[in-house]
Amino acid sequence: MDFIKKRTLQSCIVILLIVTQSCNKLPEFDPLNFVKTNYEVDKRFDDSQTLNDQSPLPDIQVMSETYRVVGASDLHITGNSEQVERFFSYTEEEDPSLVLIVGDISNGLSHQMTSANNQFKAWNQPPSYFVAGNHDLFFSWSQYVQLFGSSTYTFTVHTPTATDLYIGLESGSGTLGKKQTAWLVEQLQKRYEYRHCIVFTHTNFFARQFDTNGIYTKEERMALLSLFAQYEVSMVISGHSHKENRTTFGNVHYITMPPLVDGGYMVFEVEESITTRTMQL
Repeated sequence: MDFIKKRTLQSCIVILLIVTQSCNKLPEFDPLNFVKTNYEVDKRFDDSQTLNDQSPLPDIQVMSETYRVVGASDLHITGNSEQVERFFSYTEEEDPSLVLIVGDISNGLSHQMTSANNQFKAWNQPPSYFVAGNHDLFFSWSQYVQLFGSSTYTFTVHTPTATDLYIGLESGSGTLGKKQTAWLVEQLQKRYEYRHCIVFTHTNFFARQFDTNGIYTKEERMALLSLFAQYEVSMVISGHSHKENRTTFGNVHYITMPPLVDGGYMVFEVEESITTRTMQL
């Protein structure tokens, strides 16, 4: 009986949140944020590392000391997306050296993931680097890795006189897990060989008050924030909350990008410092 009462109460809370959301009393509420993937985070990390061993990602060489990165999150592609085509057009005008896509590429259904992959393959412009978001994990992690590849990896960008380290992390289920965290420490221990260290992942670390997003446990969140500060990470780029946020904590710049599904994306100018521009389609 206690179990039935507990489940009934949980259901009532979810319904109440949905109803009050329709009255604009809460930030955006996504019931799928409460759905867990069937694939454990450590298993996903192992799959990503196997892919890294089989097909290492190429590094990037640029011809000047300054280069440009375009970043987008929360595309939520459900079919052939005119919004994404416009994003491609705007990105080409920026002439970036690379593109970061930090999760929720589609809403997770098989045909949606296929459509998203087809659009990016047809574009085939600057090198695009993907990490999975929570929506990308709901139904088929195996299909995600088949289409988009590893979700935990590093690559470097070489300028004539400097090298920058990029670290992609898979946080789609709101945790890095033990294996991925240990791997992250190993990568950060090499940080001082590089000018900048830029981490990109889906789940945000800072968000608006009362947000249902940003789902790391308090303990894991503080441990990661301390780790990023200890190794002087230059910037952490994320999405997920569908609201832009810029926070500096421990001398680390945390950027939560606006959602591309609403037309928002960001441009990063990388030189001795990193500057950001918020763009709207």
